[in-house]
Amino acid sequence: MSRTRRWSLGRLALIVVLLSSVGFSVNAADRSLTKDVQETEAAAMAAPVSESPDWQAEMPVLTKAQEDALVAWAGNSHLPGPAIESKDEGLEIAAPVAGSESNPAPADKMDVPGPLAPGDAQIYRNVTFGSGFPSGTRSNIMESSVAENGKNVFYTGNWFAARSTNGGQGWTYINPAATMSDFCCDQVTLHDESRNMLLWYRQGSRNSSGVNRLRLSVSTDGGGSFCAYDVYPTNTNSGWTNQWWDYPHLQLGADYLYITTNMFDNSSSPQWTRTVMLRFPLDNLRACSSFSYNYLATTSWFTWVPVQGADHVMYFASNWPTSAPYNRISVWRWYEDQISTTSTVYTAPSWSRTGRNQAVCGSTNANWAARTDDRLLTGARYMLHNSNYKEPGRMVLGWWWNVKQGSGFGQPYINGFTIYENNLTPLSGAQGRPYLWNPDICFLYPSAAANKRGDLALVFDASTGSNMNPSVAYAIADDFTAVPPGFTYYTAQTGNARPSDNVWGDYNTVRAFLPTQDTWVGAGHTIQSGSNCAYCALPVLFNFGRARDYQSWNGWQDAAPPGWTTIVDTSFEGGFPGSWSVFDGLSGYGEYYWAKRGCRAYAGSYSGWAIGGGANGAALSCGSYYANYTRSWMTYGPFSLVGATAANMSFKLWLNSESCCDYVCRYASVDGSNWYGNCTSGYSNGWIDRVLDLANVYTIGDLRGRPQVWVAVQFYTDYSITYSEGAYLDNLLVRKCTSGSCPAQAMEEIGPDARLIDIPFALTADDPDRAPTYEGRPPKAATN
Repeated sequence: MSRTRRWSLGRLALIVVLLSSVGFSVNAADRSLTKDVQETEAAAMAAPVSESPDWQAEMPVLTKAQEDALVAWAGNSHLPGPAIESKDEGLEIAAPVAGSESNPAPADKMDVPGPLAPGDAQIYRNVTFGSGFPSGTRSNIMESSVAENGKNVFYTGNWFAARSTNGGQGWTYINPAATMSDFCCDQVTLHDESRNMLLWYRQGSRNSSGVNRLRLSVSTDGGGSFCAYDVYPTNTNSGWTNQWWDYPHLQLGADYLYITTNMFDNSSSPQWTRTVMLRFPLDNLRACSSFSYNYLATTSWFTWVPVQGADHVMYFASNWPTSAPYNRISVWRWYEDQISTTSTVYTAPSWSRTGRNQAVCGSTNANWAARTDDRLLTGARYMLHNSNYKEPGRMVLGWWWNVKQGSGFGQPYINGFTIYENNLTPLSGAQGRPYLWNPDICFLYPSAAANKRGDLALVFDASTGSNMNPSVAYAIADDFTAVPPGFTYYTAQTGNARPSDNVWGDYNTVRAFLPTQDTWVGAGHTIQSGSNCAYCALPVLFNFGRARDYQSWNGWQDAAPPGWTTIVDTSFEGGFPGSWSVFDGLSGYGEYYWAKRGCRAYAGSYSGWAIGGGANGAALSCGSYYANYTRSWMTYGPFSLVGATAANMSFKLWLNSESCCDYVCRYASVDGSNWYGNCTSGYSNGWIDRVLDLANVYTIGDLRGRPQVWVAVQFYTDYSITYSEGAYLDNLLVRKCTSGSCPAQAMEEIGPDARLIDIPFALTADDPDRAPTYEGRPPKAATN
């Protein structure tokens, strides 16, 4: 590519608009005086190369060298900008306003079984990728991104790309480095509905000269094949030598793709040099042709974030000036039929400037807030709906970012800033600062998008309670809600642990679901294992909206066949754990969890052995005795039982355990933390059937109609007396019936020599190691 100069970069004449410290005020008549024109430059893009990914049914396993390189580069991306320490000195930090807290939805609304009212928030489908993901593709800096068009889903994270043609119910995978050898680490994916075009951005690692490339791959067949454009900094501007791209944002306008990225030098401690926006014509991208494009650069503001939902005008902003005062926000406007841009600078209510290792969520140990800073993270163009607001129906431009605790904020929170689109004046009062905060809840890493009605959705991470484990959550602001703040939020996926490596992020994703654009798709990550860990997160995909729009979304999903529909079928003959999460729930007594082993099998050659996996279990030979204090778990979910007329989990069980005290428990949950079901103890005398009826679960009752359900199997042993082998599972099946009735499952009779106890049991988050017990249990023997 060669570069031609179109315009010289205009001087940045910034006029500060003074605003109040709580809300905003500005004289609209003076608005034209705040506009500063910035002229752009032009460059040329060469024709792309072809790219044909080899999609695999199993996640590719990275080599040790690949893992080490990716881990090293992950720590060298998302780099901070110009130093901001003490930059809020002399500024009066705007404290939170009483009554503006964001709170979780009431328990009876958080996970509502049908029937639903039209305005009830609803998760239509919730997919957690299982622990079969190799460790090398499970970074706690997951950076989940998603593009969904009907049943076609393209999902990226660190370090993988995944593709589904059935709405996320089944996947194929690729290592992003397979077609980009220098890949690491940021990925973003978008779908342009008007052109039926998938866009996939990958960032490369810098070479010894301090140079990297971005690769933009374009597909018109849902990811089967691509044409790929490679852009090095010097391709855009020949003067940008020994520099590299970092931290991209991609958004669509009507006719252009907008890419923003920071640039850094090649010093031993890389320093930020500029912020760049590239504008690529979408028609040329779809045609896989060469083209000319415009770009804009600044050395006065760090990190530009474009809004999601732009049309023929793109708006982008920065909250990180390189000179005082540091509570300013600049907004740029770029008309698609113009070359130059204009900007407006605002003084915002001051927030606590936040650098790395300053935000603390719960504890500095396994602190998932440590990596964040306070650059802008997301922006959206949306509408004010609610009738109790004085000006409903006006389009609004909003941006959000992370801020550390302090100055009246008990926990890290998400700050916000909004202006009207038509005259660029700030909104007044609380609407001008649509933040998410609560004295007892951490909120971080927001992503924002509007649907075709202009309803706003936010996807973010939230944590509360004694453990402060990050969970994926969402909130909606529309005609069914009072005007936030505060927001009412809903948990999409509960996290069970924190990152032991003190890193998390760097972003979640929410987009309007295509093609209907009245609901949303969200992407994030959680830790599902029972203890804090590094490189152990699992990506999450979920579709959500209001109940009134469920049928609009469901019309683009596969119709359920009559009779039973399989949710998960695990015979242990293929890969395991696959979509199941396996872990040891009690540390300090060795590590044992469910694993595929060839010791016993009901059918085929393999079954799941309760103690056959983990650091200690993997070394056991067939016939070994199980250990005391075993807490071997396998969990699956969440999945939806909306529309189900029946549902159950069934499996074949072989059991040899201490009757009364060592159990195999089959559970269900509606939150992934509190478990209810039945436990079996004793001697099975061969293989027997066990079934958990999801329409009649101990304590929590009928789960039909629930949008989120989890199931689990646990092998529990107490403090003494062990037996050989313990427990095996085979032919495990979770299924639902979506027709009027489905045939019942045939059950094998239990042999006359079996000695079994089967009891109902609840295992709750407030007492996670409670022992199964029952009235009339015989006394336990004193020795093994």
